[in-house]
Amino acid sequence: MFQINQLQAVDFSSFDLNRGNSISYGNRIGFVDPNHRGLLKTNPRNEIGKMGIACHSWLGSFFNNTIEAEVSDNAETKVVYLNKNSTVKWLNSQLPANLNVTSDTPSNEIVERINALSDILQQVEERKKEQALFEEKPTYTASLTTQQLDGFWDRIKTVFWRVFNAITTWSWNLLKFRFYLQLSEKTVDCASQLLAASTYRNTVDSVPAYKEFIGPGQKDFFNELPPTSKENYIKPAITNENEQSLYHGGKIPHKAKRDTSTGTSGPSTAWYRGVDEQHHVEKMSTFAAKAILGERPYSFINGFAMVLGQPE
Repeated sequence: MFQINQLQAVDFSSFDLNRGNSISYGNRIGFVDPNHRGLLKTNPRNEIGKMGIACHSWLGSFFNNTIEAEVSDNAETKVVYLNKNSTVKWLNSQLPANLNVTSDTPSNEIVERINALSDILQQVEERKKEQALFEEKPTYTASLTTQQLDGFWDRIKTVFWRVFNAITTWSWNLLKFRFYLQLSEKTVDCASQLLAASTYRNTVDSVPAYKEFIGPGQKDFFNELPPTSKENYIKPAITNENEQSLYHGGKIPHKAKRDTSTGTSGPSTAWYRGVDEQHHVEKMSTFAAKAILGERPYSFINGFAMVLGQPE
């Protein structure tokens, strides 16, 4: 008699559902790694009724090709008669192709392969991770600097992407729809360029300080725009007591929240967040946390590191 002692047996004769219902799979047994429960697949062939391995009674073992083995389910040790063909199919669906077995493989070798299954799968995963470090992944080079700022057809496509963004950020379930679409990096980059161009047009039309900063003359492409910074855009408006010109319509948002920078590069710079911006940031931060942590409870700490030195 063979022993399967590296894995824990699981009875799949019936599968309990909610509300007291159950599905019968016949006499079947599966195995899990008690130390790494996510490693082995209970239903690797993804077919209804194929959970684990088909088993037979002592009497049935006389009429079928079986492997007599002693297994443990944590509560007790028992003898089972595994259907050999079913065992081979279950095992091969987990193993890499070069380690597959057949119905002609001696039963002792099949049992040895089952006992070593967790170690084999862990080695396969480690090799995959090592190979991934050295694989050259295809990249897409963004072309933001050549994006037109006022193309007619670009305006039409921008309307579509604005509606798409508005719908898919309405709720968490709608945002997950984006993941299901699996948009290519090129598509996302193109959409980002269109939306950035639209934001530029809106800003020039509604923010006095930015319109003055851009200066006269038609700008056709992003590479024609001067980059903004605190020194050349923010601070001059504050110094000239014209801070409100930095906001839409030349007015500080109603019921705005005042924030300040850390001041690591000099005196702190203050700015205001409108109510709509606050709600949007809060909602997207919540979505980002769900994307990473799921529905688990979490604590959020907003912090940063500062290095203090002696002034020169």
